[in-house]
This record gives sequence, C-alpha cells and structure tokens, in this order.
Amino acid sequence: YEDALKKVARLKESLPVTPTNPYLLDGYRTIYYEIFLKLSKHPSTLIVPIGDGALLTMVWQALRELGGSSRVIGVKGCSSTPILKDISVDKPLLQDVVNEVIRDSNGLIITVCESEVLSSIKLLAELEGMLIEPTGASSLAALIKLHSMGELSRDDEVVVLLTGSSLSDTSILRLIADKHVKYFDEIKIGYTKLKILEILTLQGPLHPYAIWKILRNSYGVKVGLRTLYQHMEELERLGFVRVSSFKSIGGRIRKIYEVTTKGLMILK
Repeated sequence: YEDALKKVARLKESLPVTPTNPYLLDGYRTIYYEIFLKLSKHPSTLIVPIGDGALLTMVWQALRELGGSSRVIGVKGCSSTPILKDISVDKPLLQDVVNEVIRDSNGLIITVCESEVLSSIKLLAELEGMLIEPTGASSLAALIKLHSMGELSRDDEVVVLLTGSSLSDTSILRLIADKHVKYFDEIKIGYTKLKILEILTLQGPLHPYAIWKILRNSYGVKVGLRTLYQHMEELERLGFVRVSSFKSIGGRIRKIYEVTTKGLMILK
C-alpha cells in the first residue's frame, strides 16, 4: 500500500485515485447525501470499511454538514491475506482523522477475519443476489459480529456501506463455489434416505429392521436389508440420525435410531 502510494504521488500531471484527489473525496461525500435523501433522517449507526481512511472521513464530514450525530464504526481486516489486503493497512494515510472520527462519534474500530468475510459474501449472494467484493462485504461481517457482541440493540437503525465494485476475482468466486458445492453434496441424499428421515420423524426412534418394513409396506420402497443398513450408516455419518439407545429384540441387541435437528432441517 505504502509503495503504491509513493509511486502514484510521482505522477505530477494526473489526479490519482488516492485521498489527495479532491474529486474522489467529493464523490465519497455524496454517498452520505444519498443515504440521508433515501432515509429522510440520520441512522443511529454507520458501518464503514477502513482502507486509507478517505471513505470514512468524507462520510463523516457529510454527516456533520447535514447535522447528524450517528455513531461511526470502522472495519479493518484481522490479517493481511489476499482477501483482506485492502482493509488490513497497518497505518492508513488518514489514520489521525479516522481516530478523531471514531472518538467524536463514540464509535469503535472492529476487526473481521477471512472466514467471516467469505460467509458474508455468500450470504449476500444467496439472500440479495449481490456479488460484493471482500472490502464491501467486510461491513456486513462487522454487523453480524457486533450483534453477537451485544454492541447493537434491536432499536438501532444501522446503515452498512457495501463499497467497491462487484466481485470479479475468480479465485474468491471459486473458493465460495467449492464450499457451496460441498455443502449441497452433503445434503443431496436421495429419495430413500429422505423417506427414512420422514419415518423417524413421524414414528419416533426405531431400529433399522422396523424402518425397512415400513419402507416396504407403507412407501413401496423395496431395498435389501443390507442396503437399508448402509443407508443408516451414511445418514449417521452425515449427522442426520444418531443412535439414541440399544434394545434387545429376539435375543439380539439392536441399535435404535432417532432423527437429529440437522436431519429435521433437511426435511424442511
């Protein structure tokens, strides 16, 4: 970051995209004008990523110009990984101003880690259809973390700035996709296993032989008993069923299975 800043500073006849560019700063300031225009009031809390500090500084300036006193929370990365590099600057160019904003707004700086940001990117894609780059998604990760810490109440009106461009980094997209595919591979369990879960849900804990009989007589699912045991082992490995007890039936000790909370979620 520091090396890049020095290089663009040598370009005398240009206006680099840094905090020294007045047009960039004014552009940042209009972000809060749009927020205020949309809400017709000031939010109680603003969550803003910290890179060089310019965005947070100008949003705060616009907030003050419009007579607001919202709490400002800055977001930084917990480590300088490729995903978090833009918000993991040790000393942002506008560090002193950032500190002043945090102090005057009674705010704080919160750090988020890679796994939290990746989860937020995935959440935004699933729920909002938005592919947001890590810098922007870090604000949502911060919101979730702040809520879990008890830093936000139900009455707070929070604006989260999802900054930057759309997500186009193929390595990050691949990472998210791999986790997504792995998850759905686990829950794509097939008709017979779904019926086993349904039987255990409706009729309570049962041993495999009883499940096998119900499958044949009530659902028309004809599988071998050995195959049924394989299904039970796979469901147990996936965490969808578990052994609740052991029972002696016909002189043999049989495992009694019950459906787990995770298994119930699959049925929903």
